[in-house]
Amino acid sequence: MANKDKVDGVPFRTAYGAKLRVAIATGDGLTEQNHKDETDINNIVRKYNKTGLIDHLNQFEKQYGDMTGFDYQVQLEINSTMIQQNLSILLMMKRMLIN
Repeated sequence: MANKDKVDGVPFRTAYGAKLRVAIATGDGLTEQNHKDETDINNIVRKYNKTGLIDHLNQFEKQYGDMTGFDYQVQLEINSTMIQQNLSILLMMKRMLIN
């Protein structure tokens, strides 16, 4: 009887087989905690119940514009050309510094 876990001597892996688990110890964590209290939903709701205002929303007014005459493909090509030119200038300057 052939072993179902191996095909031609090579381990056969499926989505249902054993998985290698890896743990990373981050200590205090990697998330910035400066705005922890301002973004906690419990604090936001508590402040809303007390004052009746939600003041953490966007501070800037939305802007809408007529973009009918704007061609995204042309602008993309212009930006791509500028990036290529700047990259070639940087490479040329790098070669000059090395020599």
